[in-house]
Amino acid sequence: MTADTASPFSPKVIAPGEGKTVMLFGVRFRYKVETADSGGTLAVMEVEIPPRTLVKPHNHTREDEFSLVLEGTVGVRVGDQELAAGPGSYLVKPRRTPHAMWNATSVPASRTAAPMQLPRSAARREVAGETRVSAGAGVDMSSLPMGQHCGGCQAVK
Repeated sequence: MTADTASPFSPKVIAPGEGKTVMLFGVRFRYKVETADSGGTLAVMEVEIPPRTLVKPHNHTREDEFSLVLEGTVGVRVGDQELAAGPGSYLVKPRRTPHAMWNATSVPASRTAAPMQLPRSAARREVAGETRVSAGAGVDMSSLPMGQHCGGCQAVK
């Protein structure tokens, strides 16, 4: 028996500043690896959260999400855990687990996100309201850091 070692996709280099960019509610998503680039197994994007911005609670029903904070500080609530993540920190957000993120500072924060099996049309579907993300996700908004840690944050999503 021989293993099939043929890759379903070709090697590729995505330079800084390259990739399809989508703006949703003031947050910039730059797709670096789309599912079509990886044979449908992975997507990777850069996400920039503007100063004083809260990404409302939501969850992903079909994929786990892994993020690496590149710059700034990202506040995050995953389930009932609340933490601050600086550059070099990894965030693990399992599927069906409510999570929210925020940038309480006066400078942009950025992170990479690698959700598994993200549909190529996810951003278009989210804008159209046919979303794979459950906004609200059963998280009480009063339990989020808008007042306590994110004084004056504007909610998005």
